[in-house]
Amino acid sequence: MQTLRYAPKKIEFTATLSSSISFSPFLAVEKCFDPIKYGIDLQGIAIEDASIRWLNDEGDIVGRGREFFPTGLGNFSLLVQPLQSGFCPVSPVEFEVVAPITEVPMDLEATKICPNPNFARVTLSTNEEEVTETEWIFYGENDQRQELTANYGLFEIEVTVPGTYEAVAYNRLGCEIGRNFILVEESELLTLPMLDEKYGVCSEGKKRPHIGPWRICWVLLVFWRGISLHRSAVFSRGNRRIST
Repeated sequence: MQTLRYAPKKIEFTATLSSSISFSPFLAVEKCFDPIKYGIDLQGIAIEDASIRWLNDEGDIVGRGREFFPTGLGNFSLLVQPLQSGFCPVSPVEFEVVAPITEVPMDLEATKICPNPNFARVTLSTNEEEVTETEWIFYGENDQRQELTANYGLFEIEVTVPGTYEAVAYNRLGCEIGRNFILVEESELLTLPMLDEKYGVCSEGKKRPHIGPWRICWVLLVFWRGISLHRSAVFSRGNRRIST
C-alpha cells in the first residue's frame, strides 16, 4: 500500500496586538454662543490610528470624525477602536446632548441700611452650578457707575451707601448669562430711639411695652439662664408681636 505524503506548505501572516485604550466624549464649546461641539479624550493610541463612530440613540452612525456636531438634542454614544481590530469588543460610551444654558435666574434681595449695623446685605439667588463668576456695580447720584471689584465672585455683599446695585453673572466661558438691579435704601429712622434698659418678653396672651409706631432697626438681647441670645429685628408700624 502506497503511503501518501503531503508537501509542506508555509503561510505567512501578521498578527497585531491591539493596544488597551480608553476614550470619552467631552463638550468642546470654546466661545460664547458657538454651536454644540464634542471632542474625544483618547488615551492609548493616536487619534490617527483609531476608528471613530458617533451613534445616535437608534445605533445609526451619525459621525466618524474626531469632532462631532450633533444636529439635535438627546442621547448619543461614542465608539472608538484601533484600526483593523474589528474582532476586539469595545463598549460604546453614552452621553446626552442638552441645550446650552444661556440665561439663569437673578433674584436679588436687600436689607435696609440701619444705624447699627451701618450696612445692608444684598443677596443674589441663582443657579450657582452654572455661574462661575459674578460682577457687582454701584450706581449713585446722576447714574455715576462704580465697579465693586472687591466683591467679584460673591453671591452676597455688604454695602454702606444707598443707591442702585447691579449683579452680573458669567459662565465658565466668560459669557454673560444674567443680570439684575436692586435699590438699597436707608432705614426711615436714622437714629436709634430712646429705649429702657430692660424689656420683658411676655408669655402668650400678655402685653408687651409699647415701643413706638416707627420702622426701626435694633438688636434684641435675650438672657436665658445666663446665656446671651442675639436676635436682629426690624419692626414696622402695625407690628403686634415680638418673636425671638
